Amino acid sequence: MDNTKTGALIKELRKEKELTQLELAKALHVTDRAVSKWERGICAPDIGLLESLSAVLGVTVTELIAGERFEETPAAAVEENVQKAINYSDKELKEKTHGIRKKYHFVIAGVMASIMLICAVLWWNGVFNIIGRYESPDGSMTLTVYNRDITEPFNRERSAVTVKCRGSRSATSVYICKNFKKLIWSPDSRKYIISFDTDEGVRHSMVNFDRSSASNLNAYFDIAMGSSDMRHEIMLRHPDGSWIEPEYEILQWSEDEKSILVYYIAAFNGKTNEGYFWYNTESGTIEGIMKMRHEEITERESMKIYEEYKKLNIAGSLIGLEPGDEEGGYFCTPMGMKVIGWETGGIHYGTVPEYGDMIFAVNPMSCVDDYVYPVAENFVDFMRLILACESTTAIEQIVWWDKAQFEDFLGNEEYNVRTPERTAALRRIQSELALSPMENPFEYVKKLQKEFDGSRLRFAEEEEDSEAADFDVVEFEVNLSEKNN
Repeated sequence: MDNTKTGALIKELRKEKELTQLELAKALHVTDRAVSKWERGICAPDIGLLESLSAVLGVTVTELIAGERFEETPAAAVEENVQKAINYSDKELKEKTHGIRKKYHFVIAGVMASIMLICAVLWWNGVFNIIGRYESPDGSMTLTVYNRDITEPFNRERSAVTVKCRGSRSATSVYICKNFKKLIWSPDSRKYIISFDTDEGVRHSMVNFDRSSASNLNAYFDIAMGSSDMRHEIMLRHPDGSWIEPEYEILQWSEDEKSILVYYIAAFNGKTNEGYFWYNTESGTIEGIMKMRHEEITERESMKIYEEYKKLNIAGSLIGLEPGDEEGGYFCTPMGMKVIGWETGGIHYGTVPEYGDMIFAVNPMSCVDDYVYPVAENFVDFMRLILACESTTAIEQIVWWDKAQFEDFLGNEEYNVRTPERTAALRRIQSELALSPMENPFEYVKKLQKEFDGSRLRFAEEEEDSEAADFDVVEFEVNLSEKNN
């Protein structure tokens, strides 16, 4: 086949049929660029297309191959032989292509099977679950930490951490826990401490290679405190008489390689014990307690900040704390309440004598069962909440919001409009009163309201009802005595 002659014939026949290259290409299910290459003699049509091409252009396959039209129609035998040759070539090409594809499929299947086998072996050995490697100080051992139990790979019901030691001492330890926290080698490379989360809190285990043992440090801390008066220094006592165990964090080993520095914190119902101590791993004793003292804000200190705040002459409308009637005067205002500020809709804030320095919100149109609820332990915390929430609006509505609604309000410029004036006022409060914004304001208010006992709140209407009841009894007694006379 002469590509140039065949191409010229295809172009000539296409024009006679008044077909564009694109139309011819669509009829043969090829691209117009392929037709263009045929006509320019760059390449010839695929042998499998000759029959379809001859039918569209109205010539025989023999004429296409010859690149010219014959004056006489080729003998049927010639055309038949050509057709057989084409069919044979097409069949041979398909079989060859099929064979090549089949080989490729086998190769690809083999490669995929090998990859899957390798991945399965790696998974079985925990390679995909490695979360850290820790080399000992002397370089003789390496601890590899996995976030599952690699000794029982098919046991998916329990959550665990595996520590595999390789080197001069080899061992594998499995800890049933939620997740890994940290691992610390001793300076002499003879011990290490692993910390991990459990349902009961953070737990710490010390592995001693010399003794081939593992110790539950939390239990040892408790034993050490039980044998001395240190329990009162470190733990908090629950109202039911039980002890509240602190959370511990192992910080470092001592230079003599005998003791570890431990940070502890115990918190309950607003009280906190926090500090550090050294634990001697050889004698099992606690030494050198360094207790952190938490300054409590007294009522006098809080009201001092309140007086300093008033001297700033901040425009109360900017933060939802405008001046006004200091006695409230609403049916829902608790008796004796000292109002320190007002918001729109009659909402006001203040202190109640029976609850000391606690700040209450009073909402005459409350969306919850109560009209009065606490929002801060004292005025200092109240100011810190305002710094965090940018106004009193979000603070007051925490009582009936969930956290998503609270965060949506703070982030919505349409509701929580941030003006330059308000921003400047908040910065001045923070700077002049030396206060920082409250961390986790939503949780702070929710916790306070959950633990609040409102049985000591008194209201004017209740007093009037009580006096009216007393008067009715007296009048009844008088009438009864007159009747007896």
